Amino acid sequence: MDFTRQQSPQSTSFMHSSLQHSIRGSPQLSPSDQRVNSFHPMGKVEDSLTEWFEQLIEIRRLKAAMYHAIISIVLYILCACVLQFSLFHPVRTIFDIVALFTSSRIILFIICYALMNTISTYVIGRFLLRFDREKRISKSDWRVWCIFAVFLLVDNIKGFLLFRGSGVKLVEGFLIDAPSFVVRVPIFVATFLNVFECDYRLQFPALEFGALHQIQTALRLGNEAVLARLMPIMKWTAVFTLFCGLPLYGLALLMVLFSAKLLISIMVLVYSQAFLHYLSLKSLKACVLQHYSFALPPPHVIVEPTPEELRTLPNALESSCINLKAFAFWDLRKLSASNYQRRMVLFSLSQPGGHPRNWNAVSVACMKVLERIKRIVDEENARIRLENFNRISNGTVSKIGGPTMLLPNRLRRDQDLCRRILKDQPVDNTTMATSNDTSGATLWHRIKLRLAKERRIITAIDETLAMLSIESLCMLIWHSYEEDRYGVVQKDLSAIISLMLQLVVSFDRYIRNIKPAREEQQSPGESVYYLLNNALCSALSRIVAKFRESLKAIQLSAEELALLGTVTQTT
Repeated sequence: MDFTRQQSPQSTSFMHSSLQHSIRGSPQLSPSDQRVNSFHPMGKVEDSLTEWFEQLIEIRRLKAAMYHAIISIVLYILCACVLQFSLFHPVRTIFDIVALFTSSRIILFIICYALMNTISTYVIGRFLLRFDREKRISKSDWRVWCIFAVFLLVDNIKGFLLFRGSGVKLVEGFLIDAPSFVVRVPIFVATFLNVFECDYRLQFPALEFGALHQIQTALRLGNEAVLARLMPIMKWTAVFTLFCGLPLYGLALLMVLFSAKLLISIMVLVYSQAFLHYLSLKSLKACVLQHYSFALPPPHVIVEPTPEELRTLPNALESSCINLKAFAFWDLRKLSASNYQRRMVLFSLSQPGGHPRNWNAVSVACMKVLERIKRIVDEENARIRLENFNRISNGTVSKIGGPTMLLPNRLRRDQDLCRRILKDQPVDNTTMATSNDTSGATLWHRIKLRLAKERRIITAIDETLAMLSIESLCMLIWHSYEEDRYGVVQKDLSAIISLMLQLVVSFDRYIRNIKPAREEQQSPGESVYYLLNNALCSALSRIVAKFRESLKAIQLSAEELALLGTVTQTT
């Protein structure tokens, strides 16, 4: 959606300024209505609520580790059988397998192997899987390198347990002989790629299934995903083996590489390592990301609530705990879309006084998230705009946005606007120093600015909460047309729509700012800014389709109605 194509830049800026002016006069929530709850989670209440929910998540992590331990036992048995296989002695293979599992020590190896996998699964769930995690873990974080060291130790122990328990004697020391080197290089490469190249973001699923059903699906479809991971592992293993192993071991390394038994054993080891890591992630996400339904506050005020009575949706929405807040917004989205009984409680009036405390709590929480996103985007727009005008005034821009920018009257207006911005807004030291730098320093500054543009101003958790807030407000407003008996939603409808329109304008300006620099790097549909912008426009379209002409009665200004019509017509 790009509604600015149908308008001139002058009309867009005029509409935006008019929209900002009209918002100041639009009805807002009164201070009494903005109170989320008389028992707002602060201090000990907040700590108690956070501690309770973290214990709930911890139980789910342990449950996932238990499932993974069972899977690792089965995989250990299968890998041990494969390692006994001999193409030239099939009968002997059967006797070796029988002798292996009748041995008393095999139980000890299986238990230790399952314990190592349980430890690695718990470490992933406790320290790596997060809602605020980016798609790739930063390699500059020393804590991640500590986790990598733990995983490397655990994976080497698992390799030792698999080979020694299977009776395969390939490793006789630690980086002493060529076979030891050849075995440990793929372990190192697989561990490195598993830590730094996997997606550890927690994202709520579009469709909800039970944990066991998701684990069964992962077992059924995991082979294809693991085989795709084996290609980069094998590639980097070959590179490190040749470039690092040949200077150390010479021809002895080549002799080892021609051993079919060694190569098969390494393939089994690497496959088991990649498969168990894949299942570890799937098991954790399947168990942790199970929906939790928070209670709604009763219509009457409780003077001395118990800890269980404080575990309500409004308190969870205002929590500072990332996990608790994310699950609360997920529950709110499900409530707004598919739970009539809970929506009726949300639209009801609380006693004494007949105040819509439940609706005020959820609407204010959602609007706070959207206001935070708008503030971040507006600050970034102001920064980019200031830098652009500084470059224009310094003569460091060789090409301006289009032919219309070369018109004398438009160029004079831009220069006047540049002077006003430089006069009214504070300029940081870096920007002031740039105007006096040499050409080499200016080029270096432009390189740093280009690198800075690649940073993500909206974090993963902000993106998740914003999407859930938009969808929740949209569905609650949509259902309120028929279910809101007291008009608790309609009194705030103008403020919510105005905020959404402001956010659409902010996103549109930001997208137009970054589009020339990124149009060759990524498609618009892959950007979080486009996704949030499209979500806002879709939500506004659904609201307009539901209320139609009734929107004229909710105190929206003429500029807001015009912009609303433009947005909804182009979606």
